[in-house]
Amino acid sequence: MPLITKIEVQKKKPNRRSVYIDGKYAFGIDEEVLLQFNLEEDQTIDEQEIKDIQKAEEKRACKESSLRLLSYRMRTENELRKRLKQKNHNQEVIDEVLDSLKRLALINDLEFARMWMRERGNSRGKFKLKTELWEKGVSQEIIETVLSELPLNESEIAEKLRDKWLKSHKNIGDDVLKRRLTNFLLRRGISYDTISELRIKDSRHCEH
Repeated sequence: MPLITKIEVQKKKPNRRSVYIDGKYAFGIDEEVLLQFNLEEDQTIDEQEIKDIQKAEEKRACKESSLRLLSYRMRTENELRKRLKQKNHNQEVIDEVLDSLKRLALINDLEFARMWMRERGNSRGKFKLKTELWEKGVSQEIIETVLSELPLNESEIAEKLRDKWLKSHKNIGDDVLKRRLTNFLLRRGISYDTISELRIKDSRHCEH
């Protein structure tokens, strides 16, 4: 039966321990995992226990990575999943960690979509907002739910965007200006129909 012959504090990471089995370095773990499994020197350990310890360490590291990312800003489940994969975390562990974070309401795609709409809904058209949320991995069902909760008046948004744009684009010929303004509004997700109505009702001479 393998024997834990030494457990020592890592010099550069005092919260981590290096575990030696039968005189050879076996793996490094956080002190949290050490306490979780009550590991001590001169303790026998089998292969299954070693696998369980290493998985617990991987799960701890994955959760720590997730919480660090969430501390910067709210994220969708898909965003977190991609970042954790980039950090080479195990797929099974990622699934378990994200499930636990969802149960704790630390990941909530519906709340993320509502926040996104509140912060950007006055400067983007519906198509742009839907595309952004889709790219974040938000489901179509959630997107439609949030759009029904927070309906947009695209005409008003287009007018505000137009007025702001016109203030910084003076002394441009009408044809060039209309083309650039149209392209700008399209990039903000304003529909062709809304833009057409806006151009019929308003002109550059109606700046506020």
